[in-house]
Amino acid sequence: MKFKALFPVLVFAVFLVTLEAVAGESQLEKSEAALGRQAPNYRLTNQEGKFVALYSLKGKYVLLSFIYTECPGPCIAITQSVANLFDKMDPSVAENAHALTITIDSANDSSAKLKEYGLEFTDSFDRWTFARTDEETLQKLSRALGFSFEKKSEGWFEHMNRLTVLGPDMTMLAHFYGMDFDPAQVEEAIRDSMEGRSVKNRLKDTFDYALVFCSDYDPVSGTYKVDYKFLIVIIFQDLVALATVVYIFRRRLVGLFTRITGGRKTSGS
Repeated sequence: MKFKALFPVLVFAVFLVTLEAVAGESQLEKSEAALGRQAPNYRLTNQEGKFVALYSLKGKYVLLSFIYTECPGPCIAITQSVANLFDKMDPSVAENAHALTITIDSANDSSAKLKEYGLEFTDSFDRWTFARTDEETLQKLSRALGFSFEKKSEGWFEHMNRLTVLGPDMTMLAHFYGMDFDPAQVEEAIRDSMEGRSVKNRLKDTFDYALVFCSDYDPVSGTYKVDYKFLIVIIFQDLVALATVVYIFRRRLVGLFTRITGGRKTSGS
């Protein structure tokens, strides 16, 4: 079958997969668009049950992540990865950082529960705050930060897997996606800011955006499975776009190939 006959089918296929991917792409775009903004100063409640303002952390580089304590997989990996950052980053950088972990399950994660959860990853809350807030504030804060999450009917949450570095003035400097954050990259982002250099956007340098979204909950094993559909859709769209370009400019490409090869033809055996 000629490509001309297949072309409408491919266009329709792109339309269908685009419908599936558009929500994920939109969330990722909102996340990236938040970079450079200043985080709003909302009031939180820490693991001791005390009110703390987000801006009370001004002057530090804040390692901000969102989790919920009943999350069976990704949240544990994310929180452990944050703990690893303190152990593996240069002490001169780590001493200027403070981790802030906020629960997205306002209804169930009490301060006491967050404290119990936090003690699994740190023996001191001097450099790490686990916090909660009311649902309305959580929604406002997450929107301002470009963070996406949704509670499913089964009771679990679909959410972005993301670490955000806030500067000392609470400006969003960098997002790191996935569940295992590279200490060297996080350290580099903080050091660049400390030394007055522009912080590099890491999204295009890594395939970790395949792990942006936590989804595909498996009720049998009680764990999440990494959903690569988002990445597959992007690759498929790129391939179809390339095929479309080739089809549109096929005559020019054939002419260019003919000129390059000097008009030589090959014969079969």
